[in-house]
Amino acid sequence: MDYFGSKSITSDFTAMFELIKNSRDANAKNVLIKFKNLRYGSTEIEISDDGDGMSNEDIETKWMVIGTDSRLRDTKTSDGKAVWGEMGIGRLACQRLGTVTELNAVKNGKLVWMEFDWSAFEKPGITVNEVKFERKITDTANLNNGVRLNLKKLKSTWDSKKINKLKSEISTFISKKNFDDIKIRISDGDEKGEIVGRNDVKLREEIINNAPFKMRSVFDGNHLFVDIMQSVAKQNEWKKQDVADSCPVTNIGPFSVDIYHFPRAPGKRKTTDIEQYYNHKIGIKKMEEFLKYNHGIYIYRDGVWLRPYGGEKDWLTLEARARQETSRIGLKQIYGIVHLTKSNNPMIKPAAHRETLDDNKEFDDLQKIMRIMINIFAEYMKHWKEEEIKKLKIDDKEPDPETAKQMVVNIKNNTRGNSPDEKRQIKLSSDGLLNVIDVLQEKAEILTTETDEIKSYEKNLITLGIAASFMARHVTDPLEANMDLLNEGAQIREAILSRSGGLTEDETTRTKEMLDQMEDNQARMLHFMKFVSVMTDHISKSIVSDKSFEQVNILECWQSVAKGFEDKCRDLSIVIKTDSSNPHNREAKSQLVVKLDPIDLDSILTHLYMNSIESIEKSTTDKKEITLHYWHHNHNLHIDFADTGRGIPESKLEEIFEPFKFGHLQDNRQLHGHGLGLYIVRKIMEHYEGKAEAISVDGGALIRLTFPNIERVATSVR
Repeated sequence: MDYFGSKSITSDFTAMFELIKNSRDANAKNVLIKFKNLRYGSTEIEISDDGDGMSNEDIETKWMVIGTDSRLRDTKTSDGKAVWGEMGIGRLACQRLGTVTELNAVKNGKLVWMEFDWSAFEKPGITVNEVKFERKITDTANLNNGVRLNLKKLKSTWDSKKINKLKSEISTFISKKNFDDIKIRISDGDEKGEIVGRNDVKLREEIINNAPFKMRSVFDGNHLFVDIMQSVAKQNEWKKQDVADSCPVTNIGPFSVDIYHFPRAPGKRKTTDIEQYYNHKIGIKKMEEFLKYNHGIYIYRDGVWLRPYGGEKDWLTLEARARQETSRIGLKQIYGIVHLTKSNNPMIKPAAHRETLDDNKEFDDLQKIMRIMINIFAEYMKHWKEEEIKKLKIDDKEPDPETAKQMVVNIKNNTRGNSPDEKRQIKLSSDGLLNVIDVLQEKAEILTTETDEIKSYEKNLITLGIAASFMARHVTDPLEANMDLLNEGAQIREAILSRSGGLTEDETTRTKEMLDQMEDNQARMLHFMKFVSVMTDHISKSIVSDKSFEQVNILECWQSVAKGFEDKCRDLSIVIKTDSSNPHNREAKSQLVVKLDPIDLDSILTHLYMNSIESIEKSTTDKKEITLHYWHHNHNLHIDFADTGRGIPESKLEEIFEPFKFGHLQDNRQLHGHGLGLYIVRKIMEHYEGKAEAISVDGGALIRLTFPNIERVATSVR
C-alpha cells in the first residue's frame, strides 16, 4: 500500500492534484480544501466536493480496488468531459498525505462512513485481503450527493507558506478553458474559503493578450503550421512562417501550442519601442511580477496541467541553449502552453510516480517538434533584434562622433566678425573638443569590443586555470623526481672525490639508470608543456573570435589522449577498451560526432586517464583495464570512464570531486584522486550544466559524465 501511496505519489502537491482530479471526474462543480487546527499543531485536512458521490457498491468495486480499469473503459465523465484521472490509484493520495482517512460519501439518499488506518497495511506478513475497516451506512434524505475526506495524522507539516504555494500551483493546475468548470476553494480558518486562482487567471489573460510577440502552432499529426504576430509596431496580424520540410516523421498525434514572448530592450532603455509598449499596454512592474511566477512552457492535457512541466522545469533546455547562443529564446522571457488530449496522444502520460512523464518515443517526438517551433520563433526574433539595434544607433540621443566633429569645424569656420584673440580662443577650444571626441570614440569602440568578449574571457580564465593546475600536477612530479636524482648524483660525486679511482660497477649501473630516468621525466614534462601550449593557442584564438562549439569525434579524441600514454600503459600491461553501445537500444555507433569544445573533452579525458593509470599502478590486481563507454541519447552525451584499479571508497564518492581532497581510506592508502583532477572535471561539466559523479562498483572505479543538450552531428554504425 505504501508503494502505491507515498512511494508512487512523491509530493504533497501532486497528491492534492490527484484528489482534485477525482472530484472533477465525479462531476463536482465545487471543491473545498479546509486546513483545520492549523494554529494548534494537530492539523487535519478536509476535502469535500459536490460531485456524484459514491454508493456502498462504488466504494467496494472502485474506491477500495487498487488500479481499476474504469479509466480505460470510461474515458468520458457522465457529463461528457475527458476524465483527468489516470490509473485508478489517485485515491491513494490520501495515504500519501495522512496516516488516517475518514470517508463520508453520499449518493441517492445513502451515507456511507468509513475510516481507513493505512498503517494497518504495514504490519509484517499481513495481506490486503486481511485488513478490515469499520463501515456504517445510514439513510439521509437531507444531504446532497458528494464526498468528504478527513485526512488525519498528517505526514508533512503544513503552514501558511506551504498553503500559499499550493494556491499558486492550483492556479496553474487548471487551464482557463476549464476554470469555470470547477471552482476550488482553500480555507485555513474561514469557513467559506476563497476561490483559488480567480485573480491569477484574470492577470494571466491580461498579460498574454498584450504580449508583444505571439506564436500559435498546430501539428496535425503529419504537418506543422506556425504563425507569429508582432504587436510592438502595431502590426497585429498573424504571419504564416515557412516550415517546409522541417518536420520529421513522428509517433505523436495532433496537438497545438501557444507561446508568448516578452523580450527586453538592451539595458531596458525606457526610450525604446518595446519598453514603451510594456509601459503603456501592460505596466513593466506588473509584467515582471507575472514572469517571475509564470515562465517556461507548460504542458496541459485535456485542460489540466501535467505538473511539473512548466515554470522552472526546463524540459526543452531553453535556458542552456540561450546561454550557448544569445540569439536563442531564454526560459524567463516566455510563457507558453502545449495543448494535448489523451485521445490524440495516449502515450504522453505521467509516469507511475506522477512527477515526470513517461520517457518514450512519443515524448521524444514532442520535444523534437517543439524545438523546431522554438527555432522558428527564435529566428524571427533574431531579425527583430537586429532591426532594434539599428534603430538604437539611429535614434540614440548622443551625436555620432563624425557629426560632432563637423559641428566643431562649422564653429571654427563661422568666426568672422570676431577679434583675433577671440578667434584664437575659439580655435584652441575647438581643437580641444576634437581631441575629446576622438578619445571618446576610441573608448566607445574599446568598450563595445570588451563587452562582446566578456563571456569568452570568462571561459578563457577557466581554461587557463585548467592549464595551470595541469602543469602543477603533471610537471611538478617529474621535476621533483629529477631534483632527487640530481641530489643522488651529487652524493655519488662526493663519494668519488673522497676516494681514489673511478666509478664502481654498481655506481656505473646506477648512473645509467639515473640518466634514463631523468630523460623519461624530461619527456613527460615536454609532453604536458605541449598540451598547455595547445590550450594557450586555443585561448589566443578564442580571444579574437566568437566562441563556438566544434565538431568532435569522441573516439578520435580519446585515441589522441591515449596515444600520449602508450609507453606507460605498455609498461603496466594495461588493456584499453572502448564501448559505443547505447544501453537503451544496444545500438553501437563508434564514430560518434558531436558539437563540443574539443579542449574541454581533451582535458576531461586526460585527467580521468591519469587517475586510472596511477590507480592501477598502485593496485595489486592482475586484471588491468581502462574502458571508455560513450553514447548519445535524448540529446545528451554520456561517458562512462572505468578502470580496474584500487577503486573509490563508498564514503568518498562525492568528496573526491572537491579540491585537494583525496580518495583515502582510514589507513591513508591513496586511491583515486590527486587533489585537483576530478575537481577540474566537475568544474568543466558545470560549465555545460552537466553532471559528473562517481559510481560505486566492484573491482575498480567508474566516473559517469552527462553532457546535456549536445547536438549529434553524425554517426557511423560499426
